[in-house]
Amino acid sequence: MTKLTEPAITLSSFNCPHCGAFAHQNWYLTGAEPFKSGERPRIFTVADVEAFKTKLNFRIEDDDDKDALNILERLSKLGFDLSLLRQHEMFRYETGNLYISQCFSCKKSALWVRENMVYPLMLTSGPDANEDLPTDIRDDYDEARLILNHSPRGACALLRLCLQKLCKHVGEEGKNINLDIQSMADKGLPTKIVQAMDVLRVTGNEAVHPGTMDLKDDRQTALQLFNLLNIVAHHLITEPKNIEELHSGLPESKRRTSR
Repeated sequence: MTKLTEPAITLSSFNCPHCGAFAHQNWYLTGAEPFKSGERPRIFTVADVEAFKTKLNFRIEDDDDKDALNILERLSKLGFDLSLLRQHEMFRYETGNLYISQCFSCKKSALWVRENMVYPLMLTSGPDANEDLPTDIRDDYDEARLILNHSPRGACALLRLCLQKLCKHVGEEGKNINLDIQSMADKGLPTKIVQAMDVLRVTGNEAVHPGTMDLKDDRQTALQLFNLLNIVAHHLITEPKNIEELHSGLPESKRRTSR
């Protein structure tokens, strides 16, 4: 399972939301300059590029003209662009809590409002599911990934459901998640795994019931729950499966019979 580094405003490198590469990110402050009276935003097209070339009679010798044409060409193709201007202009307004990151690999940019990336919109987020999760649990896990950016609280609730189904999959009743976790703890489940399950249980429960935790915009907490569920799944499903496969590969005469 490939480890991904989720985009975050606290990081200088992460997996780019455009090209997917793990790459250094350059961060930028932003400013604002008001339109003149009567002006409105304009979306540039390929036709605008050709019209500009015609206006210059296709003789582009001045550096400012080259810059203008380059920016115009990029704006006609990209959804969002960060361009370097040769002539510095002081913006009239500061735009607090609005930031831009630019990928060193593909040079494409992302737009952030506070700690939330608002462009490009990531359809899925969070780490891939443990490959050994049963299909029905994996479906819920993938649904949690799908809604993470829009509803961290909903993602937390779905991950708690995944844990409850996982308990039933490994032989517990699956009706009361508290009793299931206690049952596995009594059978010798390592303390760290029990603690991970408790975090999933409590946080997922708080997501749907009034309590002390406000998870409406807490994306980082939800991301941690994805990792915890995969850790629990690895211990409960993957490790026993791998050990069984290795044991079954031993010569039958050499296997220790259980008593």
